[in-house]
Amino acid sequence: MQWPIYFKNLLTVGNLGSEVSIVTLWTKRQKIEELIDKNKYSIIGQLYSKDEGLNALIRNCLANKKIRHIIITGDDFNNSGEALLKLFENGIDKENKIIGIDHAFIDKEIPKQAINNFRKNVKTYDYRNLKDGSELNKIIESLPKLGSYGEPEVFPEPKLDIPEILPNEKNGFIIREKYVGDAWLKILNLIMKFGETKKSQYDISQREIMDLVTIIEEEDTDNPKWREFYDFTEDDLKEYLPTVLTPKEMGVEYTYGQRLMKFRNIDQIKKIVQELKSHNFSRRAVACTWDIMKDIKSDNPPCLDLVQCLVQGNKLYLTAYFRSNDMFGAWPRNVYALRKLQKMISEKIGIEMGSITTFSCSAHIYKNNWEKTKEIIQKNPIKVDKIGDPRGNFRITVGDDKIKVAHLTPVGKRIDKIEGKTAEEICEKMVKEFRINDQFHAFYLGMELQKAENALKNGLDYIQE
Repeated sequence: MQWPIYFKNLLTVGNLGSEVSIVTLWTKRQKIEELIDKNKYSIIGQLYSKDEGLNALIRNCLANKKIRHIIITGDDFNNSGEALLKLFENGIDKENKIIGIDHAFIDKEIPKQAINNFRKNVKTYDYRNLKDGSELNKIIESLPKLGSYGEPEVFPEPKLDIPEILPNEKNGFIIREKYVGDAWLKILNLIMKFGETKKSQYDISQREIMDLVTIIEEEDTDNPKWREFYDFTEDDLKEYLPTVLTPKEMGVEYTYGQRLMKFRNIDQIKKIVQELKSHNFSRRAVACTWDIMKDIKSDNPPCLDLVQCLVQGNKLYLTAYFRSNDMFGAWPRNVYALRKLQKMISEKIGIEMGSITTFSCSAHIYKNNWEKTKEIIQKNPIKVDKIGDPRGNFRITVGDDKIKVAHLTPVGKRIDKIEGKTAEEICEKMVKEFRINDQFHAFYLGMELQKAENALKNGLDYIQE
């Protein structure tokens, strides 16, 4: 068995006869290495994580019981060092959680007896506040020689307990697609991966994310790009459209069309057209469906509350705000109808359509549709669009001892340049200046910039792929 077992390429092995391990936490190990005699320690490495990193450290130590001293030094940005100290101080509870610190668990595959034996026979030394790393030489020399405390132990790999809901930002999700169907697949995936399960006012559970912004850029209302995985038919959509596009009575309490075009005998859509014809720069082209006198007490208030139109670049953009949006049963029909409404308004004003945006404050899927949603997701994997960042493209070259990045518009016109010595420096500049919108584009640039940095450091040719 070659030791260390875990993260060998991220650790520096010194004298394997030494009983000392040095943990530098978030401080780069090289900064400490250059100050210490390599013969004085067995191994040195960083410790970023209270989960994978800490468990790897324990497993490495149990696989080499010559390690009797762990020196902890460096910057402890996320309390990984504190977690290690608390493990020795307090041990673990019945759930394998380190007592006295949040979000720190030991793999259940490591027996508690082994953990307790580790705690009993290995000593930790807290030097996180040490200013001069060279002092560690004397500290190591002062440590007693204790000898091995047993045979190596290696335990099974941990089994991941994949949570139902993945960590997420809680609110403010953005989806941008050309067509409704592509956006809908992403919406379903988002809610099932990140949505919180909670009650609803209809006596059925829901899975919900908050503040979902969805932009549709190219859907043609007269010839929609129909998808076979929709849970409604084209005839169903035709029946739905008049509820938004006309003020006709439909045998229900109200429709969106009535609220938009016959709200207290006011045709708000007509007013939008008049406003934008007179002042195409206006920010007052707004239509509301919420009747404060009725809806504040209603058991059936409108989900769509506001529609606003703006003209920019001689195109009409429409934004719709939903206080509550059933993203499985209603959203596709909602956006098709609103896109149709957008076209009606743009034709009356005499300008082209831009994109349509829906803002869904509560974007949810009801429990009775979860299985259908999972089936649609499974049968229709999302396709990754590898080109098309609206914020432009970047041409990377290496020269004059620098990485040079030319910023191009989406159609290829040079508009700016960014230069730096390292991939990290350029990435930081691009993030600060909001240069990138698309995730795949960001990953791609990260890979290319690292290749460019390696070429620069090693005197190699670099050609961007």
